[in-house]
Amino acid sequence: PKKTKIPFKSYETGKLKFGVANPTSKEYQSLADFYYKDGILEIKIPWQLLNVMDPSGKKIMDDLYVNQNIVPTDSEGLEIGFGVKKSANESININLSGEYDWQEWTLPTYHERLKPSYYVLQKGFADFK
Repeated sequence: PKKTKIPFKSYETGKLKFGVANPTSKEYQSLADFYYKDGILEIKIPWQLLNVMDPSGKKIMDDLYVNQNIVPTDSEGLEIGFGVKKSANESININLSGEYDWQEWTLPTYHERLKPSYYVLQKGFADFK
């Protein structure tokens, strides 16, 4: 088999990517973080970006600078706000804010599905039998 060198590629996890997260949609984008249409905003933010250490136990990272260490603490929920910034010189206007709370869990609800890339990998690895 021919050897191909693939250059390193990174992905900025803090930058939200626009797209449809519904895998049954024709416009599906597996890396999508948010979608807005007809006045409805759908957003996916990884727990780690919110400093949530253990969402099942409602544990968040306490103040790193005060504790000089990573210490879990109980959470009573999150305060969330969204804003719009039109340019670098314009301040952010908060358009929506609120609180988000969730229940602790022992076993999360989930379902398994194969992503489209599974079949690409399956075909590619078939050559290595």
